[in-house]
Amino acid sequence: MPRPLAADRVSQLKAHIAEGNAVTELAADRWSFIPDGDTTAPLGGASRLFSDMLGTFDLVGAAVEEIGDRRLWGPDLVTPSERTYISPWVLGGDPCIDHTRIPTASVFSLRVDRGLESGDVVELYPDLSEADVEDAFSLERQLRGFATGYAA
Repeated sequence: MPRPLAADRVSQLKAHIAEGNAVTELAADRWSFIPDGDTTAPLGGASRLFSDMLGTFDLVGAAVEEIGDRRLWGPDLVTPSERTYISPWVLGGDPCIDHTRIPTASVFSLRVDRGLESGDVVELYPDLSEADVEDAFSLERQLRGFATGYAA
């Protein structure tokens, strides 16, 4: 499913819940999305019912403020930063720099483990800009807990 369509589905579900509707069953396929609707109706494709999982996950996405002395943070799962994206079909869902298959973790490793500056990384990957490298590095610092002061 294209990311914009998936994001739209999540928005629909959040709006449904925000209107005060409880969700006890959820049916979805590539073309249809039915929270608490007629789940016996044909959905145009192979429907999947998620009623067993609904008690397990917080569908509204309420943040967990703290666990002990560690703050939790998670990226937007489509566009985690200005110049990065996540797709389950690209490198198993690892964050990558926009319009590439270059994982942000590689940029982090080149900067931290190899001691390269942004310009040096751009020399290795000429299609990147220094702004791309800095954004990827910043995202990885957040993912690893450095930007917030909490170690991952």
